[in-house]
Amino acid sequence: LDYNSPAWYARTIASRLRATPLHVFLYSGAQDRVTVHQPGFANELRSLGVRVSTAEPPGVHDWRLWRDEMPVALRYAGRWLYAGIPGVRGQRVLPG
Repeated sequence: LDYNSPAWYARTIASRLRATPLHVFLYSGAQDRVTVHQPGFANELRSLGVRVSTAEPPGVHDWRLWRDEMPVALRYAGRWLYAGIPGVRGQRVLPG
């Protein structure tokens, strides 16, 4: 099971993660059974130098949650994608 774990994989590429300005937005529904694993994974990524923001909006692991949170995730990604373009300012993103 560890072999399929994203936390395990992250540790195997730790040096690359530390060298890359990686930003991650993790979210899962507050009523989803896998949400209990999110803080541990977020902390594992942070320990490897990754900037992580998390959210636990109401819901479960389904299309509705994905659809409702996608605009938040895209704004988060846009903040970092636009940060390197001269003349374009990234917007502050507050998940949730």
